[in-house]
Amino acid sequence: MKFSEQLWFPGGVLLLCAAGVQLSVPALSAAEPFLTGFALLALAAGAVLGGMYNRSRPVASLAVIGAAAWLLPALYTADGAPHWQPQTLALLLPLNLIVFALLPDRGLFARTSLLAATPLAVQAVVLLVLPRGANPWMEGQLAYAPMPSGWFQWSWVGEPALVAFGAAAILLAGIFLWRRRPTDRGLFWLLVAAFAGVHGLHDPRLAMLYFGSGALIVSVSLVEHAHAMAYVDALTGLASRRALDEFLPQLHGRFALAMVDVDHFKRFNDAYGHAAGDQVLRKVAGQLETVGGGGRVFRYGGEEFSVVFAGRSRKDALPHLEALRARIEATGFSLRGSLRPTQKPAERRALPRAGRHVHLTVSIGVAELSEKLASPRLVIEAADKALYRAKQSGRNRVQAA
Repeated sequence: MKFSEQLWFPGGVLLLCAAGVQLSVPALSAAEPFLTGFALLALAAGAVLGGMYNRSRPVASLAVIGAAAWLLPALYTADGAPHWQPQTLALLLPLNLIVFALLPDRGLFARTSLLAATPLAVQAVVLLVLPRGANPWMEGQLAYAPMPSGWFQWSWVGEPALVAFGAAAILLAGIFLWRRRPTDRGLFWLLVAAFAGVHGLHDPRLAMLYFGSGALIVSVSLVEHAHAMAYVDALTGLASRRALDEFLPQLHGRFALAMVDVDHFKRFNDAYGHAAGDQVLRKVAGQLETVGGGGRVFRYGGEEFSVVFAGRSRKDALPHLEALRARIEATGFSLRGSLRPTQKPAERRALPRAGRHVHLTVSIGVAELSEKLASPRLVIEAADKALYRAKQSGRNRVQAA
């Protein structure tokens, strides 16, 4: 999936659907009897999935959005007064999401997760127990508005909370761009949904629609997380061997399959350490994703990769594979970090330092579906044998079955 699609789907699409319901009066009226149940069901589904996969960050985020959906409508008044309770809750909402995004997700019952649950409970109790007029100083701070008043007349939320929402949006977007995890993207779109829900409090239907949509986004992100664990290789980000095993039987008609192996990888791994070996595999995976001809790349295992050309013959795939092989040979890779051998080498040699270029090559074997190779298993075996011949012939070459 392209990055632009990763960013917008599914969270952005779900929120656009919610906005469509809001803008359509008949749709909003028809959905009204089900909105509370929808929100509760989305929250429950997310909590169950978070418990199944032992993810503390999504569960804590659901707790925050659930508390906001429950407390804000009760605390909000439409008279425009800066009552400290709804203003404080609006401020705490993005701040809590920032904290959850920065804390490591070590599971539901880890010490950090349990410690993070205590402030949430304290916040809820304070907002409910203290009377509305109990803290005039707090009201004054939350009503602080150094910017021109005309900028924010559209919002009942004070400037401190609006600034917190803006800072949280930048931070959460940056975290997703850095880690590219479904749950991080879900947290960003949850913040957007919460912002819309906070500004829909004048109509309880809108608040429940957007808070429920935010909970649904988190639940979907947990499903994506589970899918990634099963079908995406954690080291390289490529589709895994399980994905390959399920993809090949779905191909109807001819296809070509190439097996790609990093030359002398074990020797490199033994000499310079597993951290350097992992860097090499990630770099090779990045190059493989640039293969032409519509090739789809999979991590097969170890230093082996597979490239599938659906609807193409072996002859069609060969030029693209040869171009890929030449590009990897010519490019080389810059190693990062402190690299030390896992064991003392038998003879003294210069070790690659961080930032130094290392030249690598790959060997490739390719086969295609045919009357003789009439199943995916036979095609893989033939491509693997061709790969072995490429290595026996001197490596750094493409060999057809």
